[in-house]
Amino acid sequence: MGVGTSKSVKPRWVRYKDMGGPMFRGSKEHVYLPSKPWGVWTQIMGVVARCEGKHDTVVMYDETGVTFGFLQWTFKSGRLQNLLQFLKGIPSINDPAQSGFDVYCTDGGCQIFEEYGFSIKGGRFIYDDRVLNPVNKKQQKLIVDVCMGRLSRLSPPAQRELALSLCNLFAVLGRQSEVKDAVVEFAKVEFRRAMDYRRPPLKHVGGT
Repeated sequence: MGVGTSKSVKPRWVRYKDMGGPMFRGSKEHVYLPSKPWGVWTQIMGVVARCEGKHDTVVMYDETGVTFGFLQWTFKSGRLQNLLQFLKGIPSINDPAQSGFDVYCTDGGCQIFEEYGFSIKGGRFIYDDRVLNPVNKKQQKLIVDVCMGRLSRLSPPAQRELALSLCNLFAVLGRQSEVKDAVVEFAKVEFRRAMDYRRPPLKHVGGT
């Protein structure tokens, strides 16, 4: 059964510059507290989490589609799609025949995201049977508009409620212990992948 049946967390609508959208800061009892001794990974992720967010933090007011979790993965960048795909490969503790994605992101054989007009398949954002590529600026905007309810046939007030409901869905998802463990494992993969990255030297800025 999906998280859609779980208790609501009551996100609020906020304004940011000339934009606006839902936000849930994350509950105090769900701060980043690793359940396993991951050594240096624990230390790195703990520091980042204190600056970025908690496991159930969700931000949608800054045109990212959905920004989720303690490392703030977004649909706009494509990283949240990858995180959800990773969850498909993590067996559920209570039912190893199912993945964490099956348990928390599906309900009655359908993805809970379909209620909002999209689905996640193969780490891709699917809308209207189209694969939306976040590298493409126009398709990136489509991803954001889908999440904000702008492409639905609902009236503007109902579109706002749709966006708030999607924010609530991800906040509740972030409270599940299995999801939190899977998110940490995914973060470890991301960190390892980034170890070979070399940032270009910063250009000299003023002064002598």
